[in-house]
Amino acid sequence: MTTGPAGQSFDFDTRIDEILVRYEPGSVVHTAISKGRTYLHAAVERALDRLAVQPM
Repeated sequence: MTTGPAGQSFDFDTRIDEILVRYEPGSVVHTAISKGRTYLHAAVERALDRLAVQPM
C-alpha cells in the first residue's frame, strides 16, 4: 500500500487516492478500498513499526 503500479514509492494516502482515481465508484476495487481504508492504514502502520521504518 506504499508502492505504486510501476514500483514507485508513495505515502499511504497518496497510494489510496491513486487507486480510487483508477477505479470508478461502484467497482469492486473502489468499494473494497474505500470501506477498508481505515483497516488498511492501520495495517501499514503496524508493518512500518515492525520494520522500524518511519512512515512516509
